[in-house]
Amino acid sequence: MFGSILFFSLTSNSFALSCGVGEVNIADIVCLSPDPVALAGDILDIGIVFGTLLATLFLIIGGFGVATSGGNPEALEKAKETITSAIAGLLFILMSVFILSIIGGGVIGIDFFK
Repeated sequence: MFGSILFFSLTSNSFALSCGVGEVNIADIVCLSPDPVALAGDILDIGIVFGTLLATLFLIIGGFGVATSGGNPEALEKAKETITSAIAGLLFILMSVFILSIIGGGVIGIDFFK
């Protein structure tokens, strides 16, 4: 019963996203603008959020691997590599945002921190 209530509440228009004039609504998740500069900013925002969520997921997976390694050095090393890669990915995303905010804000006119 709870599953059907949850399904109907998620598929109803209670979470409907209202977009501005001229914006395109993509599956009630995000509004994309037809303006090329705003569209580039929207796509970059979506990519940053997706990359950050993916890196956080790999941090959790690596932490779970460390917790369940059970003294197995190979499993522990694999989990440590997963955590290291996830942190490197997060740093890459943060540095990309920093560099793109300098280039995009000054040259192209994309405002990342709206």
